Amino acid sequence: MTARFVWHDLMSTDPEKATAFYTQLFDWRVNPMPMGEYTYNMLMNGPDDQAGFGGINPLDPAQGMPSHWMCYLNMPQGVDAACAKIVELGGTVVQQPFDIPGIGRMAVAADPQGAVFSPFESFQQPDPPPPPYPTPKGGVTWHELMAPDPAAAASFYTQLTGLTSSIEDMGTGPYTLLMGDGENDYRAGIWPMPEGMPPNAAWMIYFEIAQETMDEALAEVTRLGGTVNMGPMEVPTVGVIGVATGPTGAVFGLMKSAPMPG
Repeated sequence: MTARFVWHDLMSTDPEKATAFYTQLFDWRVNPMPMGEYTYNMLMNGPDDQAGFGGINPLDPAQGMPSHWMCYLNMPQGVDAACAKIVELGGTVVQQPFDIPGIGRMAVAADPQGAVFSPFESFQQPDPPPPPYPTPKGGVTWHELMAPDPAAAASFYTQLTGLTSSIEDMGTGPYTLLMGDGENDYRAGIWPMPEGMPPNAAWMIYFEIAQETMDEALAEVTRLGGTVNMGPMEVPTVGVIGVATGPTGAVFGLMKSAPMPG
């Protein structure tokens, strides 16, 4: 079994503003969950209570970190063994493993180039199912690492996760793919860090747009108080993508997937 992305948290300096922005943009629902000193807004994409895919956590501005999305990687070897491997491979454990009662065990780590992610181990479902395809509107459709050194990043993540990598031309130049156990089991991509971006690598989550066209989705980003960073950009056989920043500073991707072949 290989690692799989299973959860997504927005760490936001203004959870109320972020919740209003994303729920309107993607038609998500929110299930508020009291967590003692704060409320965790679980994000739901669909009509039932099993449609949770992430949540919004408060981020103290005094920490000096901007708002950001966090990917959770379910680690087959367990969180503690994964953290030891992360350090062995040159990464950093930012927050040591801890339990979420009844849910799982997690940590926060950074790869050698600075991209932050969360190693995760579920107490309930050790072998999470693959995401639905085609991706429903508002669903998580892709994970992409922007890295100054894609080859080094691929080496780190394949050794950590058991995934394999290959370089393909997606019509926009060489692109590194991280793959799972079966044919066409694509888990994530690694893209060279564009010029002018911060020096640290960063994971970005793409969401399937709720609007009919990417132009409409990007216009809605602007209307709701976000900023369009890139797009629309067509990627052959994949679809149309865009990149935006939410009103509290978190960067995310938007996708209008190409129709299924046949």
